[in-house]
Amino acid sequence: MELAMDDAAIARGLMGRTSLPEGEGMLFVFPNNEVRSFWMANCVMDIDLLYLDGRGYIITTHHMKAEPPRDADESELAYQARMKHYWSSRPARFAIEVPSGTIEALSLAPNQKVELDIEGLKELRRRADSLRGP
Repeated sequence: MELAMDDAAIARGLMGRTSLPEGEGMLFVFPNNEVRSFWMANCVMDIDLLYLDGRGYIITTHHMKAEPPRDADESELAYQARMKHYWSSRPARFAIEVPSGTIEALSLAPNQKVELDIEGLKELRRRADSLRGP
């Protein structure tokens, strides 16, 4: 999995990618537990999304659908306003984006634990944040 550990990488996510091979994905590591929202701006492929709590348990899953691209006469504000948001049902510390169909293929569902080095990931995020400063 690719790691998205800073604000820029998290905001960029998988934007602009035309494919995501089976078995690959992106793991988003947030600095804290909050209710989160993802959207599909500038994404051209469908993506499955899992939100995890701070212990690594799945709390919400979504099948995110690619949105039509921004029209030439559409403002950035109007484009963003029409995006569907995919919310976590509770505060999430991690999110995982994987190829469309992965949730069903692996029978993933809320309350299942995803095996991650939770403490190691939290420490990596703390270090990344400390390098950026206040």
